[in-house]
Amino acid sequence: MKINITRDEIITSMDKIEPGLNKYIALMSYKEKDANWFDNMEFRRKFNGFYRVRRSADSWQRHFYTIMKDAVNQPHSYSDVLNKLYKATNRVEASFASKLYATVNPDAPVIDAEVLRNLDLRLPSTQKPAATRISLIVDIYEEMRDCFNQYVSTESGDFMTKEFLNRFPEAHITPQKILDLVLWQNRSPKQETNQR
Repeated sequence: MKINITRDEIITSMDKIEPGLNKYIALMSYKEKDANWFDNMEFRRKFNGFYRVRRSADSWQRHFYTIMKDAVNQPHSYSDVLNKLYKATNRVEASFASKLYATVNPDAPVIDAEVLRNLDLRLPSTQKPAATRISLIVDIYEEMRDCFNQYVSTESGDFMTKEFLNRFPEAHITPQKILDLVLWQNRSPKQETNQR
């Protein structure tokens, strides 16, 4: 798999990136201000807004933020997060598991429809058994991570990072997160949004 995004597409994506970038930076700033940021209700409100969490606060979110706390206090893989979320909620949550994981590990990508489309990847059918889906999703996620890490070390990745730093010199985010935001904004005009 290879990321095929042109310099013109990078520049066009950069033109649209600022609103989402500002929300992301505000969200991640809690990690610098509060050792227990995962328990901070304002952080949770912003996380829920940025990532469109609409699940029950009393059940699903309680499990989700407990897993986030666990992942901060003891290193977790993406597979660990996905499996714990499934065991707690009985739902295979590929995207939300990646959002949790990438919040704890800022060099990790987020599984998002636009990012998957740009990588020419698809999540497995919901008709498959949960264990099979989880295994396939973990493979896809590892493929995404490898692809992101390879891309940021290429000439195109260097161009993207320099373009980002020229536009947003105060934004201190990883090259992988820059790529994640660029791919998220590289969409057709009908699909434009500033929410994840």
